[in-house]
Amino acid sequence: MKQSESITKLSVALAKFNGEVSAIAKDAKNPFFKSDYVTLDKLILSTREILQKNGLSVLQFPSTEDNKIGVKT
Repeated sequence: MKQSESITKLSVALAKFNGEVSAIAKDAKNPFFKSDYVTLDKLILSTREILQKNGLSVLQFPSTEDNKIGVKT
């Protein structure tokens, strides 16, 4: 994988994103742990516009480690 020599632009974009994103209300319950959480759908819907505005995106790739199938984000 090719990597940049500097993460200056990424750092600036992430700082702007963090300054604009607000708390996201939890919209689901986990009965096993008796806790509330934010669903992935709501997280994406709540952050997509702000991410795009700052030149950021979320990418996911299928992965396998130790014979386990997963997703790397």
